[in-house]
Amino acid sequence: MDVDVVWLRDGQVQKGFTRSSPQRKLDGTFSLTLTYTFTADLHDSGSVFSCRVYHEVLGQSLQEDTTLDILVRSTDVDQTRTLIIAIIIIAGTVVIIFICCHTNRSKGWAVSYSISEVAGPERCLLSRELTLHCSMEGMFPDDITIKWEWIHSEDRTVSESDQPQSPSAPRGCRVTKKRAGTRLTSFLTFTPTVQDDGARVRCCFLHKAKQIREERVSPEIRVCAQPQVSEIQVLPEWDPRDKVPFAVQLHNFYPKELPPIQWGWDGAGSWREDPVQIDKNADGTFTATSVWRVPSRSLTRPELRVRVCVQHGPGEPPSERELSLRAAGLLRPPEVSEISQPKSMATGKGVILSCHIVGHFPGELSVTWLQRGKGEATAVILRDSAECRMEYDRAVPALDGKSFQQETRLILLMLKDQGAEYICRVGHLTLETPIERSSACHPRPPALGEISQPEALVPGQPATLRCLISGFYPGQLAVTWLQKGVGEKEPRPLESSDLHRIHTPTPSQAPDGKSYSVESLLHLPPMGSEDNGVEYQCHVEHKALKKPKSMSSGQLWLQGYSESTRASNS
Repeated sequence: MDVDVVWLRDGQVQKGFTRSSPQRKLDGTFSLTLTYTFTADLHDSGSVFSCRVYHEVLGQSLQEDTTLDILVRSTDVDQTRTLIIAIIIIAGTVVIIFICCHTNRSKGWAVSYSISEVAGPERCLLSRELTLHCSMEGMFPDDITIKWEWIHSEDRTVSESDQPQSPSAPRGCRVTKKRAGTRLTSFLTFTPTVQDDGARVRCCFLHKAKQIREERVSPEIRVCAQPQVSEIQVLPEWDPRDKVPFAVQLHNFYPKELPPIQWGWDGAGSWREDPVQIDKNADGTFTATSVWRVPSRSLTRPELRVRVCVQHGPGEPPSERELSLRAAGLLRPPEVSEISQPKSMATGKGVILSCHIVGHFPGELSVTWLQRGKGEATAVILRDSAECRMEYDRAVPALDGKSFQQETRLILLMLKDQGAEYICRVGHLTLETPIERSSACHPRPPALGEISQPEALVPGQPATLRCLISGFYPGQLAVTWLQKGVGEKEPRPLESSDLHRIHTPTPSQAPDGKSYSVESLLHLPPMGSEDNGVEYQCHVEHKALKKPKSMSSGQLWLQGYSESTRASNS
């Protein structure tokens, strides 16, 4: 704002005056005050003081004159000097009023208007449409041009084009304007990307003929994106192996600063999470993984829940996730070996019976040893005494940490009852009923029943074959189904697929605990003519068998298939 203002006394420029800072008025113009302070004598009376103002939009200087009159009271006539302080303030009409921002105006063109700052929302969300606006209000040419320009942190070059937006603006942005009375507002709408972070936007109001160029620059655009929080999962690799690694991923957030992440659970104790690993995505956003490792020995209840809370910005609700042990797929039932014992037991001498328990999670389980005397119906729980002692090893993690293993031993210090049966009973939170192993049980081979099938095999309809396997001990065995087509010499094994489904449940233990049985099912798809004469076999492997045992269904024939065709195929 260039304006020249001076004080004159009887046409002579004076020094020592003060000048206030320009003050902006409501209509967008400015005013200032020039003050000249001096000590007047009687001989100063009649002096002419002038305030002269010059501004480039004026054809000639403005000047206001005032004559100084000094009045002396009669009581002061004897004084040789009268001290009068005269403070002359010329304002209002004396001071030039001019336009708010720019002084580059042509002679004879004086306008009054104001330009607002570039305004918009405080938060710029990534990939969400954003609108900035800037207004011109007052008296200005109707054909004013509005131009928006992008100013990046390093490149602040302004395009000379008078187009509504510069070539550096993001694709897809649009410029609109709205006039209401003496106010003209321009709107810039665009979808911010990571590349716009830290940039500024300049809004220019232009008129070549009147040499008008008014600019406003926005604050730096700060782009942000809230993370997309995944569900909690258990990582496949456990390191260290005695701690369960729970993890959550935060996808596509920006900027790189992580929001607060808080882990917790409804168990006792707490542990610190690993340092968060942050990776940059191809689009410039970031993905982070937060891992919380909980000692596996602390996880003892299937309903126990692990929780994570990710905080967002002020006023935004946090993202919360939780996972129970059951839903995490961590729970595993134990596998209990047969009781190992000496080949012979001499009366009066001690003996050690042992049982191995593996594959269970969590590691906590209950182990009880029982004794059933010869000819007795019920078994009694054994406790440490002079005759026997129980030892229970501490459960240790397997090599991958995802299960536990341990051994228990019954030490018979004195073997009095040669025909007694000893039982190891194992309970675990994954089991509805405990698993029992008996010293009186010896391996028994399985017996295979006839393969049952529907009374009639209807073309176009599915069918199910069943094979009952019973009387075996221990309870572990392998079942395979095989298919032999017409004219084929050797059967081929079937695998469960969308066409053939094989289901062999866990063997069930007999009431006396000394044998197991299971029924294996083969579900056949809708049958066609190509299935006539096909044979299926149930193939079983067990530790009590020297070689696998098989049971055949015989050739299967569809309903309505002629006897002659059967004979020819045979």
